[in-house]
Amino acid sequence: MSYPSARRSSVVDDFVSGRYGGVKVPNPCHWLEDSATDESRSFIQEQNAQFQEYISDPTLASSRKLLESTLSMLHSLPTLLGAPQAAGNYCYYRVAGQGSMFPITYRAPKTTLIHGTQGTLDVLKQSKIFHDEAEDRGAVVSSGFSKGGNFGAYSSSITGSARCTIRVKGTDTKQLLSDFLVDVKFSAREDAVFWLGNIGFFYEF
Repeated sequence: MSYPSARRSSVVDDFVSGRYGGVKVPNPCHWLEDSATDESRSFIQEQNAQFQEYISDPTLASSRKLLESTLSMLHSLPTLLGAPQAAGNYCYYRVAGQGSMFPITYRAPKTTLIHGTQGTLDVLKQSKIFHDEAEDRGAVVSSGFSKGGNFGAYSSSITGSARCTIRVKGTDTKQLLSDFLVDVKFSAREDAVFWLGNIGFFYEF
């Protein structure tokens, strides 16, 4: 079986290190950082086509059915993504699954999560949606909340690129602020958005 060929370029990224100074890192597959380009889409389609050819083999019929049923079951179940974040009088937690393509961030009173002994489904019933990632059609890769709990900031990758957009949303109004940051690199770390009290937040660029 021959696999789709991935073009390798001569691109080299320059980074500044406090310890080593300037560092050059080869990045031959940089074009795959943006999954929305024609070249990336074509490569992904070739990979998918090859997988379909492989999984359609009649000798794999029973394995294919088991894979489909397992994935379907996992997709329908709620999956907690990371530890809840406390801000003000509430806790915010991100849940995947439930038949949704994109995860959803919920808000619940602190007492529900800290002192409660309920299961995930019961907690979900007492929670309200704070942010549905389907609205942006981009996965949230990091987030943080102001100490008082008035604002939440999150970075998301709309096209699958390593560069993200950081937006700020009011926690009570759930309205986005007009200002936002674009083309932010290194924001895929979980702690990439770090608030200084209620003043503002730090981010790496």
